[in-house]
Amino acid sequence: MPETRGRYRQEKPNLFSFSQKGKNYLFVVGVNKYVHFRQLTNAVKDARDLIDVLTANYHFEPENIVTLFDEAATRKNIFDKFEYFANKLEKGDNLVIYFSGHGYLNTRTNIGYWIPLTL
Repeated sequence: MPETRGRYRQEKPNLFSFSQKGKNYLFVVGVNKYVHFRQLTNAVKDARDLIDVLTANYHFEPENIVTLFDEAATRKNIFDKFEYFANKLEKGDNLVIYFSGHGYLNTRTNIGYWIPLTL
């Protein structure tokens, strides 16, 4: 039998091969300083590290990066930034959203949630 393995196999897309037709945007939220939850030590550091990697290696310009850290990472501010991007993005643009902080999974509905800073 002739070897056909791989003949019809498609290449897996590179998840970090962004289109250069548009701009790359990055929205990063990092929360260490929770009021009603256990404090974290690396959430903001991890978020900053991601920014460093994407700006150094993947064509993300600092002017297209929006961050909310600790006290700024409220539910209202996060939703305001979602609205900002909904109005800002154009066809061909890319948006990466990264959240580093506590989360919650409702095991009944299997829906997960970010936990923003809650005062």
